[in-house]
This record gives sequence, C-alpha cells and structure tokens, in this order.
Amino acid sequence: MGRTPAATAALLSSIVPGWGHAFTRRNRSAIAWFAFDGLLLAGGLAAWIWFRNDLLQAVVRPGAIVWILALNAVLLIMRAWSVVSAYRAGTPATGAGAAISLLLAAILLVGPHALAGYVAWAGNDLLTSVFDPEPPVAAPTTTTTASPGGPVVPGPTATTLPPTTTTTAPPRIWDGLERLNIALLGLARAPVSFTNSNPPQNTHSLD
Repeated sequence: MGRTPAATAALLSSIVPGWGHAFTRRNRSAIAWFAFDGLLLAGGLAAWIWFRNDLLQAVVRPGAIVWILALNAVLLIMRAWSVVSAYRAGTPATGAGAAISLLLAAILLVGPHALAGYVAWAGNDLLTSVFDPEPPVAAPTTTTTASPGGPVVPGPTATTLPPTTTTTAPPRIWDGLERLNIALLGLARAPVSFTNSNPPQNTHSLD
C-alpha cells in the first residue's frame, strides 16, 4: 500500500466527507461517509419539496434561531470528524504543500458554517425587529395648576400625573393555513362625461 499524504486526505474530506477516506483506501469508512452524505442530501431535498411551507413558517417563528444554530453546529462537528479521521488515515508530511492543504481544509471546514451562522443571526434580528415590535411606553406628564382659596402663595404648584400607557398589539403573521382575503380597489372614469363612477371592487380569497 502506497503512502498517502494526510494533508491531502484532510483537504478532500473537507470538500466531501468520505473523499479523503477513499483517497487513503479506507473503503469501509469511505462507503459509510458517502452513505451519510447521500442520506443527508436526500433528506434535505425531500423536506424542501414536500414540506417547504412548513419549513419556511418554522424558520420565521421566534426561537427558531436556536434550532438553526444547533443544526449548524452538529453538521460542523460531523464534518470535522470526517476531516480528522481522514487525516489520521494518511501519512503526515511536512512542508509548504502540506501546510497549504491543511489551511485550505480549515477554511473550507469552518467558513461555510460561520457564514451560515452569521446569516441566520442577522436574519433573526431582522425578523424580530419587524414582526415583534416593543410596545410604546408613555413618558410621565407634568401639569402646572394654581392653588385656589386661602393665602396666595407666589409661584405655581407642579403636579406629576401617573404615566398613561397604551398597548399596541403586534401584527399577526399569516400562517398559510387560514383564509387570506385581498381587496383590490380601482377608480373608473367615464370616457365621455369625464365623471367618476363607482370604483370597482374585487375580492380574492386564498385558501
């Protein structure tokens, strides 16, 4: 069996888990990792084809960021396991080529997950600011009144009234299950008399 560079095996597994094992002729491990890749890809495609609306609704719900980041971390751990095991299956080498291969493997391993986590966090902040606004809080109101009767004391008397609060309910997000009614209003103008007639109204319902 020939010598296979460990850094090259790690780089290949950072691209496709199991590729480095096939490169080092670890056929059982390569088949297991390729099966994992296939199941993960098939499951993702099936979920997107048949449960696309459910997935989109789950993503925009409060607290979904926790599950997204957890799934991202699990995938990162699995890919790191593949890279490390592929590296250990090869023969370690020194030199600039091995160092560059290991650096590229680290970038390809961590970079996509770091980018995915950043995008998920930024999207969660946007959804929270748009669909979950904080209710406004009224500031205290100060009024000035004069004291009637009795001896007149120079200067007004300041009275502080308790703050009045108003609660604004956040807008509901359409969950895709209830009926959605859309009213379309238009303006009709007669071609000869140039007088406005009753505006046409169209109502469309999405079930």
